[in-house]
Amino acid sequence: MKSLVSIIIPTYNRAHVIGETLDSILVQTYANWECIVVDDGSTDNTMEFMKLYCEKDTRFKYYHRPKDRPKGANACRNYGFELSNGDYINFFDSDDLMVFNKIELKLKVLYETKVDYVISKTIDFNHPNSNEVFSSTSTNYNFKTYPLNHYNYVCQSLNWLTPDALISSKFVRQIRFNEKLFRGQEYNFYTKLTLLSEKGYFLNKFLTKRRLHDVSIKNQFTQYEVDRYTVELRVITLLEIYDKTSNEVKRWFIANIIKNITRVNIILKPKEELLLITDLYNFFGVKSLMYYMFSRLLKYIFGRNESVRLRLKSSLK
Repeated sequence: MKSLVSIIIPTYNRAHVIGETLDSILVQTYANWECIVVDDGSTDNTMEFMKLYCEKDTRFKYYHRPKDRPKGANACRNYGFELSNGDYINFFDSDDLMVFNKIELKLKVLYETKVDYVISKTIDFNHPNSNEVFSSTSTNYNFKTYPLNHYNYVCQSLNWLTPDALISSKFVRQIRFNEKLFRGQEYNFYTKLTLLSEKGYFLNKFLTKRRLHDVSIKNQFTQYEVDRYTVELRVITLLEIYDKTSNEVKRWFIANIIKNITRVNIILKPKEELLLITDLYNFFGVKSLMYYMFSRLLKYIFGRNESVRLRLKSSLK
């Protein structure tokens, strides 16, 4: 196996843990890799720390996010990819750990099966030397029940995390992480990837360890905030794939957006609202459209629309 693998890591103020991440890459049984770390504007001693690793091993490369790119991990990932030379790409996080043979095992599958990407599993941990580990309860690796395809990923019958996929660079070249998103970026990214290719393989092994932080354990968002952001994420993602995806996928998106948007007060752009009500009418009929309009009006005027919203939800089945 001679293919170059590019490991792309955004980082921000992680000097206290990134060393463990880089050490887990150093001990990989597959040696032909480059690790591109893109700093999102750290104010700790990340720069000095990375200088030591780059001097230790030239496969490590350290860059700063350009000032003309928006702040955030997504811009760092995109910039890192633009600088990469690998045949295959593995996006990773600056506080997580790779199992020692992660790259070797996944490349072996890629060569043997001739797929476009390989997905493995992530397990959570509190400390790298602790025996206390936790299954990723937020991740549905339900590949035995649901085949890996675009629709099943879109509706989240199955899902995976950003570091789980090793992807042929020719597909990453055709898509990007949406730099406007601060949550849900992996859903947006992998929705676009599965639209490009359903030729993936699930390797049923835990090959990434995700570090748990106090802020990631606690529920940081109210249900209202979750519903609101879900609408924004679904609308953005639907618009990105609208001209290429199937009516089945569009129908799912419309139903999901409608169910959530009637809980919150979101003013969509005129073109977005027009697309929403047009597809609502086309896929679910005039009755659902009238329930939707009435529900939105009640929510806007009185702040309550439970009865009509439940009728709308029932009509979307």
